[in-house]
Amino acid sequence: MDRNLSQLTLEMLEVTGAILRNEGNSIRAISTNIAQINAYIERLNLYLDNHAFQDTQEEISFFKTIRPEFDGRLLLYVRLLHLESKCEMASTEEKLVFFQQERKRISQFSQLHRDFFRYFLTESTHLDNLYFTRSANDQLPFIDGDFPLFYDKRYYARMSFKIACIHSHRLMLSYLNDQQRTISPDGTSTTTPTERLVWTGSVTALAELIYGLQEYGVFNNTKVEVKKIARYFQEVFGVKIENTIYKYYEDMRIRKKSRTPFFDGVKNALLRRMDKDDEEAL
Repeated sequence: MDRNLSQLTLEMLEVTGAILRNEGNSIRAISTNIAQINAYIERLNLYLDNHAFQDTQEEISFFKTIRPEFDGRLLLYVRLLHLESKCEMASTEEKLVFFQQERKRISQFSQLHRDFFRYFLTESTHLDNLYFTRSANDQLPFIDGDFPLFYDKRYYARMSFKIACIHSHRLMLSYLNDQQRTISPDGTSTTTPTERLVWTGSVTALAELIYGLQEYGVFNNTKVEVKKIARYFQEVFGVKIENTIYKYYEDMRIRKKSRTPFFDGVKNALLRRMDKDDEEAL
């Protein structure tokens, strides 16, 4: 994969993610992300104008992996803008109806294209030359009634936009699940801005999390001192860890089996949720 494309993808995800972190899922933030992603798509198209693929596999990789990342986010934010515009002045009951309508729309689309979805989700490759090369655009009808936006044969392969739909649907289902979890059956919010979250995991797991975040450099764009992070988590969760963080790290280092059982468990739990959402999308 072209390193510049990988960097462009990461940049797009970081920029749009930062906007949501700063402004939340507001209509303004969603609209800003639509504009941002459109700008990145223009850069992607410019890349195609000035780049000749070395071989068919490189072209397939682009239209099967790279292009859908951008188009999938664009589809997501367009749908989110539509959904949030309806929900802005809606009651809790009306919001739940809108969420259900969106789920139904995703389910209907998944059923309509279930053969291709199965092809993609099972990581099949035997039709890649037909699905993900522009030379195949003239062999079968290209336009799809659901998304006439993706028509320009210079920039799209036949099925790249459907993978974009899969990405978009996964993210939308995750968003809907999160939104629905904040609403209780009696129509009241299950969380309030002042509600305190309690760390119910082990102190060792918290130490593992702190060291992992510190090494990954997710605070202030640098590696913040681990004790400073521990102090922050101690204040937030009320778990005494600042003065013992180094001891817990030494315990992690000498573990006989996995050194990172907490991260292993988190990864497996997240993958299970994604697999479940994938099944619901089919």
